[in-house]
Parts: sequence; C-alpha cells; structure tokens
Amino acid sequence: MGPPDQYDFMGATQFRLLCALGLRAHHRLLDFGCGSLRAGKLFIPYLDKGNYFGIEPASWLIKEALRKELGKDIIRIKQPHFNHNRDFKTDVFGVDFDYILAQSIFSHAGRDLILKALKNFARSLKSQGLIAATFIEGEEDFEAEGWIYPGIVSYRPATIERCIEEAALCFVRLPWYHPRQSWYLLAKDKSKLPSREQLAYLTGAVYHEPFFEESLKKDLLGFYSYRALDKAYLELDKTHLLRTRNLRLIPTEENRRGGKYAYGEWAHVIGIFQTLIYQNLDKKEENLILDMGCGTGLLAIASEPFLGEKGAYYGVDVRLEDIEFCSRHYDSQKFHFIDLKAKNPHYAPLGEEKPKLPFEDDFFDLVTALSVWTHLSEEDSLFYFSEISRVMKRKARAIVTFFLLDESYEKTLPLRTKETGKYHMTEKNRWVFNKKAYGSGYWFCPEWAEVPEEAIGLKEEALQLLLKESSLKICRYYPGNWKEIPGVFFQDVVIFEKE
Repeated sequence: MGPPDQYDFMGATQFRLLCALGLRAHHRLLDFGCGSLRAGKLFIPYLDKGNYFGIEPASWLIKEALRKELGKDIIRIKQPHFNHNRDFKTDVFGVDFDYILAQSIFSHAGRDLILKALKNFARSLKSQGLIAATFIEGEEDFEAEGWIYPGIVSYRPATIERCIEEAALCFVRLPWYHPRQSWYLLAKDKSKLPSREQLAYLTGAVYHEPFFEESLKKDLLGFYSYRALDKAYLELDKTHLLRTRNLRLIPTEENRRGGKYAYGEWAHVIGIFQTLIYQNLDKKEENLILDMGCGTGLLAIASEPFLGEKGAYYGVDVRLEDIEFCSRHYDSQKFHFIDLKAKNPHYAPLGEEKPKLPFEDDFFDLVTALSVWTHLSEEDSLFYFSEISRVMKRKARAIVTFFLLDESYEKTLPLRTKETGKYHMTEKNRWVFNKKAYGSGYWFCPEWAEVPEEAIGLKEEALQLLLKESSLKICRYYPGNWKEIPGVFFQDVVIFEKE
C-alpha cells in the first residue's frame, strides 16, 4: 500500500499522470491491481459510465473502498467493473482498453509474472493505447519467480527493457515523479509515445509540500535532445545578433561537422579565422577566396565579410553530402561549392585519384584549409599543396592548419596520458603520432587510426618538402593548443605567401 501519509498523493499523482497523457472521460481504463481504489476513487467519478475497469484479487479491499470512499450513488451512476482473478488475466471483461495502469505491481513480481502481465496487457490494449507502469530500478535483478508481496523487488533497467520488448511493446522512461519507483510508458505504436522534448513537461512536480520537494530537483535538460535545444536556441539567438552579422549563417547541429560540433565552438572558430583572414588580405573587400575541404561552411561564414559585391567564395570538398547542404544553405550569388570527387580513404574511399583543382592559374586572393592537411597522405599532401600554389595570385596568402611534429611536440610526449588536455577537451594521448603513414618517413598517424587519413601529423622535413614543391614561403606560424600550450587554435596554423 505504501506509506499511509502518502496514500492520497499516490492516488492523485496517478490521476494527474494519465490525464496529462491524454486520458479523457470517454476512454476505457484498466486499473490493474486497483487495491483499495486510492486512484480509482478519482478515476471512477471522472470517467463516463462503465469506462472504469479494476482488477484486484482481494475483493474485500474493493468492498471497503466502495463503502467508505465512494458510496452507492457513484457506483449506481458510473457503474465501474471489477474482477478478482489472481492469474494476471486482462481479457475477463471482453473489451480492449485505451489506457492500462499498473502502479506498484511489478515491484512485487518475479520476471515470469511481469512478462505474463505485459503480454496480457498487449493483447488487451487498443492499437493506439498506452500503458503506464512502475518498476523499481536496481543494480541487480531479482531472480525468484511468482508473487512476492509484501516483499519488494528490483530489476536492472536493461532487464526491464528486455521484458517490455519480449511482450512486443515499445516504451519510454518517464520523468514523472514517484517517491520510490520509476514510471515507464508502454505502447504498441511507437509514434504514440511522447518525444524527448515532450517528456520534459511530464515531471509530476509537487509544490508547497516539503515531503515531496525532491520532485522539484529533476534535471529536465536530460529530457531535451541537444538537437531540439540547439534549434530553439539558434532561432532565438539570431534575433539578438548585433555586431556579427555573419553568425546568422551557423547551421543547426545536424549540419555541424568536422570535429567542431558545439554551436559555441563554431562561433569561436569563425571568429579566429575571420581575424586571420582579415590580417592576411591586402584589400578587405571584393576578394576571391578558395576554401579547401569546406565541409559545411564554417570558413564560408568567416569569409563572408571580405567578399563585397564583386568577390566570391569557392568551397571544395570530397563529401557530396556537405556540398549539397552548402549549396542549399548559402547564397549562391556569393558562395560556390564544388564536389572535388577526389579519393580519400577516410572521407571518400570511392573517389578519383587526385583530380586537379578546377580553377585557372593565379586566380585567388586567399586560400584557406582548416583541418585538411591533417587528413592527407604524403602523396596527396604534396600534390594539393602544389595545386593551391598554382591557383593563388602572386603575393596571395594561404592559411593552412597542421599537426606539426616539431620540437615543441616532442617535448610533450612524456606528458601525453589519458588526462584531458590543459587547453582542449580531448585526451592528451590521442595526439601521439608514432606510426608511419604508408611507410612515409615524414608523415605519421596515431596508433588508433584505422586508416592514416583519420589524423596525420607532419615532421618539419615534410613542411620543407611542401615548400620545395610549390612557390610558397612561410610568413607566420601559430602553434596550436594540442601541444599543451596556449594557442590561437587547436591545430597549428601556418601562413604561407606566394612568391
């Protein structure tokens, strides 16, 4: 029965929950294990005549409740139905139900009875119906069978899930407050279950009652998906933009890729590279900018202020999915996106071998490459470095990021443990480049990389080879914070100029 001082609350919270889930007077409700009608005394007056069905083996409990809690007039008017079978049968009334309630039943039952009850529920539930049931979750499973009352039993969430699935039902775990147990909502049709966003409204919070103040402490963010929060936030945030117009172009989370997922990190990196772009352009408008490995347009956003009326941004990538998104998302008059169709074992294993960039010589004022040369083998690295040199105007600059395996990197090797980085949120030992990439002497990858192109670092000799194969020289070098030092960006940033 539960604590006597919670008797009225436990009835009321069940009534509140089912009404919040859509129960209305015309629905049929099965109150399974209805006991002394602590919830039934609220449901019976509410529901239309003949729509309340209660199953309770202890017939005396119902008789006492009808006499002391409801009275003959309510019974005559509402005509509830009762059955006293002990076999967990639910077909005894000859009708199907819109809602089935099983509060504090499975906290006294072995798995055999739980499964039997759930299968019977499924058979007696309408196709669009819902089942609200409670379980006690624990770290271990109760192993005995049968009816355990007044004993109390618990099950691991994974075991509860298996029982529900074995009964051919789907479910969500509800955040609805219960002092001792957890609410589960089950259905035949998954689409009838509330979404994660909707679950946040089903808290069962109780105000002005110190005994239940725990109900006010639920972490509701856990019932919102990041996608839903992000979408709502971006729509609101755009109305508050004042000094950074181009941030309106940041896409929602499903289209933020390339190792930078969080909205805040996108805004941060856009700001970094917008500054670097500004610093490395002779004229600040009407520029032609090439972005190698444009992804879903992070540097397109950073480039927008420098295009003016006659300038243009060209993004190339090997992922057709990203190119198609960008073509939809960005203004086609200023932004142009090209599927390079190049082969990359990590990003595009079915691509072609090293197609040339589809641009004429000496065309661009600036080239950017954010986290591109960190995914290129020695052969591809040399080829495309020569290509960006070819398409750059004389005195034009290129902003390229690397994992440079220089002396400052070597100094960090003894410190590279599983600890989170001092200036970043990845494990320090993730960035140990100790395996030759395809046998190269100067291009390396980490042990965890299934193919080298997942992450590639370059020794200083590799950088010299790139310069030798191009008409570029180094203007500036900004070490990245992946080296466990303060940095402009996570990766190393190198600024090149065409001689």
